[in-house]
Amino acid sequence: MKIPWLSGLAACALLCADLADAAKCRLLTPSSSSSAAAAESSGPSQPDCYTKYISNRYFANNEAWTFGGDASPSTDCGTIFSTCAQLTADSGPASVSQSFDTVPGFTYRASLAYMYTVQPATDADKITCKVTSGSNTVLMYALPYLSLNDFRGAGFDFVPTTKKSTLTCTLTSTASGTVHLTQMAVNWDSDTCGG
Repeated sequence: MKIPWLSGLAACALLCADLADAAKCRLLTPSSSSSAAAAESSGPSQPDCYTKYISNRYFANNEAWTFGGDASPSTDCGTIFSTCAQLTADSGPASVSQSFDTVPGFTYRASLAYMYTVQPATDADKITCKVTSGSNTVLMYALPYLSLNDFRGAGFDFVPTTKKSTLTCTLTSTASGTVHLTQMAVNWDSDTCGG
């Protein structure tokens, strides 16, 4: 039995504000549009093991990073690394930062290599890295002094509360001289990713 065209048009009219748009209704059914909207708002259900959350981890150029104060890419990076970020707090705080996608509630690990050129006199003289997720600071970590003019590694875990997070490392004290950063990375810290 054929369904009258008018009844189909009437059904579409319930979905469209204008009857002139009724012919287009069949392209946007409630189920397809609502499921697409739900997928967009929810995002991935868990992080990807192989995603490189931080771009340009060696600071080879100005891409991806935001530089504040007296901070810039450098090639004066010792014998191990050819490029790095150089932070000098001679005219106020110097910083580098980058935002990246995250899945709230999962544990991530940030890691980097750093080098002090002057031994910090106090904790306030150390470079501090923090992760913010929305308006929340989910991690604060002062890079310990381990040796002079030699790159050392550090890693710290954080749990984001929003789908976008930002890693910022800041040098505020001139007593720390110059600090170099490189090999910046953020990974999903999960045993399912191979440790």
